[in-house]
Amino acid sequence: MCFKRILLLQTVVLTIVLSSICVAWAQDPRGDSKKSEVELTVSAENVNFNAGSPLQVLIVLKNVSKSPVLLQVSCLELNYRFDVRRENGDPVPMTAEGERRSKVDPSACRRKTLLLQSGNSIRVGVDAALLYDFTKVGRYRICVKREFRTADGVWHKAESAPLHVTIE
Repeated sequence: MCFKRILLLQTVVLTIVLSSICVAWAQDPRGDSKKSEVELTVSAENVNFNAGSPLQVLIVLKNVSKSPVLLQVSCLELNYRFDVRRENGDPVPMTAEGERRSKVDPSACRRKTLLLQSGNSIRVGVDAALLYDFTKVGRYRICVKREFRTADGVWHKAESAPLHVTIE
């Protein structure tokens, strides 16, 4: 299944003030759900932004289990997927830059496998306003999704709880 994965890497370290956490769940071969113990969070230093200004968010994927997690790492556009919606549930359109990045050719990205040990995390800073149209005043909901594999080869999907931001 092909997902649009959007993300812009920035070398900005944000202070986490507001955070949303969701624990990923997985399907085992028998179809039973089991807790995978990986947390994906999306947070922002501030939740109030001016229309047209940068909207810096921090994404953290943390392995809280006792087992390592295997991550395929390549262009960030292929690693994470955003779900951005207005308060009424309408999807927020991508900007021209977001559209361009959503069409990245996987063969153009160098791929490697990263072993994320228990207790370790990966942090990525993103200006979501470069990727999505936050020019309308109102309240927005941002969720981030990521697929990964545990050391036993089982694929999992992690999804953050929503981060609510207001554009003024």
